[in-house]
Amino acid sequence: MTLIKTFAATLLFTGTIVAPAMADTVQSGKAEVPAAVADAEKPDSLFELWFGAKTKTATVATETLDTSAAKGAPNATLRSRIAAHAKAAGLPAELAEAVVRHESRFNPKARGRHGEIGLMQIKPQTARGLGYSGSAAGLYDVETNLKWGMAYLAGAYKLAGGDTCGTILRYNAGHGATRMNRISRAYCSEVSTYVASL
Repeated sequence: MTLIKTFAATLLFTGTIVAPAMADTVQSGKAEVPAAVADAEKPDSLFELWFGAKTKTATVATETLDTSAAKGAPNATLRSRIAAHAKAAGLPAELAEAVVRHESRFNPKARGRHGEIGLMQIKPQTARGLGYSGSAAGLYDVETNLKWGMAYLAGAYKLAGGDTCGTILRYNAGHGATRMNRISRAYCSEVSTYVASL
């Protein structure tokens, strides 16, 4: 009830609809723009704007890359692309592959609940913070996603001094994270097991 009253009062007094998904805003030259809208695709409906949820699957042009392989492993082409991007970023290829496996199960079209995109499940605002200037949809491209995802992973790796669990913590919870939590411990365990199997 309070949310409805707040919504109605905001609409009445300002003439602007403010939704929970608009809590984070970006200043533009003319007005405040919701970060979710500024950093990603525009909402398809009022429901999506209000709840920050996709109501339909977006069709995105991506590089044609056969990712079908044995369950839990990438095909040779994808494995070589992951290794090349890992090398360029100064990362162990096995660690990079394990992170891609955990994040998307090698699915370049994967979309996370909180706006994470592609193989490495990188958020558009995170990629932009690293220098990416393309659209959110552009992060579905395999090469683009690997480039920016590996850049973020490399930052986590450096901050962790090369420690696997420290890297995973900072990749998953943010570069400023310093304390392992249950989710990061489980993630690290999965990555370590996968790396050992390679």
